[in-house]
Amino acid sequence: TDQTLTAGFCMRLVWGTAATTGGTGSASTITNGAVGSTDTIVFTGVFGDTGTITVDIIDDDQVSVTATVNQTITFDIDTAVANGESSTPYTVALGTITTSDVRVSGTTDSINAIWLEGDTNASGGMAVTVANANGANGLVSTAVPADKIPSATTTMAAGTANYGLCIATASLVGWTRATGYVSDTCATNSATNGTRALSTTATAFLNSGGAPLASTSLAEVIVNAENSAITPAHADYTDTLTFVATGTF
Repeated sequence: TDQTLTAGFCMRLVWGTAATTGGTGSASTITNGAVGSTDTIVFTGVFGDTGTITVDIIDDDQVSVTATVNQTITFDIDTAVANGESSTPYTVALGTITTSDVRVSGTTDSINAIWLEGDTNASGGMAVTVANANGANGLVSTAVPADKIPSATTTMAAGTANYGLCIATASLVGWTRATGYVSDTCATNSATNGTRALSTTATAFLNSGGAPLASTSLAEVIVNAENSAITPAHADYTDTLTFVATGTF
């Protein structure tokens, strides 16, 4: 129907099936022009008003944003009584062992600990293994390889020959002790640390719990050694430890 509108009114136009006043409109529609074109719609009516609307057909598109993050992994070993950077060769000098004095990393005996640091953005985190050169034979005399200070899973005790590692809990940051080491009591200057038997086969030692590892991570590895009354006298007992860090990306 015709409707007279005074100035200032708005007029809403509905066409096609969307028009319902007085009945549903026909299925005819207005077809858009090509992208980039400008079309016009002309309005006329018996009420005397006329007008023209321009319709700009513009491009509607999406922007894809991409990025790459490179894989990163670092692993650092230092040997020192207190945490700090050290240079190669990395050594732990146990000094002279007596049956009344368990030799252990720390300030009491001025024996180096082994400090491990790492970081990675690997989604599966980082794991560290340890292996030694002599396996259960532990510390072996260079001159007489049959003479040794064995490595066993046990608690250190004065007068009982043993050599092994443990991971101090007080200074552990970011890392989790692996299953074989998780239950060991371990601290600097302690003569009763629990140790694991060393092996020439790489053995699980530390991990980051299956998650990326921050650069603040720190593990203090305590070296423990003791002889017995029948341990042969030598000044050349030695072993070599190999730590390997692996990231799961």
